[in-house]
Amino acid sequence: MIYSLGDLVLMKYMNHKHDPIPLLFVIGSNANITEGINTHYITKPEAEVLRRVMAMQKVAVNGQLVYQFLKARFNTVLRGYRRYKTPMILELKKWRATELADKSPEQFLQQNI
Repeated sequence: MIYSLGDLVLMKYMNHKHDPIPLLFVIGSNANITEGINTHYITKPEAEVLRRVMAMQKVAVNGQLVYQFLKARFNTVLRGYRRYKTPMILELKKWRATELADKSPEQFLQQNI
């Protein structure tokens, strides 16, 4: 499955090294690679920054712009940057960025899982 910019995906990753069930804010996806910020590797305040940045996707941004913005302004968020082989992803749950507009990822997940 190919994901859209801003999707929040809870997945089981079949080729994991450290995190078998990542929670990923998607910044890019194609048939081969899905990339984004794994929220398990960032702090709660960083997740909040990321949620706000992803909510900006309504104003015609793309994954490369999101990555460059985070790199320039919130470099610590990028420690959560990961690339996954798309065919190795088993999606458990997916939400669109618009569903997260007014909640932190933790608040949203508590209400939706």
